[in-house]
Amino acid sequence: MKLLEYTVSTQDEPMTLGEYEKIAKELKQEQIYFASGNAMDALKKDKTVLGLKEMKKPVLLITDPLDEVNFQKHREFNGLKFQDINKEGFKMFSDEETKAKTEKYVEEYKEFCTKAKGILSGIVSDIKVKDNFIGPYTIQVPDHALSAKMENLQKNQPMGNNQMAFFNQSMKVFAINPEYKEVQWMKEKVMADSPIGAQVLKIACQTAMIRLGFVLENNEAFCDQITSMLAMATGADSTSKEKPAAATAEPVESALDQVD
Repeated sequence: MKLLEYTVSTQDEPMTLGEYEKIAKELKQEQIYFASGNAMDALKKDKTVLGLKEMKKPVLLITDPLDEVNFQKHREFNGLKFQDINKEGFKMFSDEETKAKTEKYVEEYKEFCTKAKGILSGIVSDIKVKDNFIGPYTIQVPDHALSAKMENLQKNQPMGNNQMAFFNQSMKVFAINPEYKEVQWMKEKVMADSPIGAQVLKIACQTAMIRLGFVLENNEAFCDQITSMLAMATGADSTSKEKPAAATAEPVESALDQVD
């Protein structure tokens, strides 16, 4: 495996696992980071990938499912464990300040997470405050679960709709970072039982799934949620059959006009 080459986030030329090992030892890094997806351009623009790039930590970018199968089979290379950066086992920061801040947010957002978990029932299994990614929110799965690419590959198999596929789907976690205003806004609205808060929460979660390559189970429901949110945002009622107001009528203040 030493001479196998992969596209990497920190340089234009491919990098061998042997070269990655040398860099990892210099950085005292105990894992080989990788990210899988359908498009190389999207992987290169991933916020967490870019964050690691700024930290001079290379990430192997793979679009071939055989590479991921190879990583799962071998688990490690010369003592360095293969680690998918989109899974819960990935650790991006290890400093005490980040750890303390995360523990504070976990406690502060405990009630919100419990309430949000009920709202997101049937979409993800849980919602957690995490500090191992860049951005307001994302989707993560346990290390032993399938990535989006592998899950979709399994679903496309003749026997794809089996219990294992359901098991993997039931382990998705909506990871949030309270440092971002979007998450603070969702917390405020959800805790106030605002209808638009619940809708935005669902849309944010499913958008994160789509971004990572997961396939939604109910596209029609997702479209209905967007339609409903747009109706609330514009002050309209999507179920109303009344005639449109005259063009001279005063504009109706929408829910989003209240958002800072």
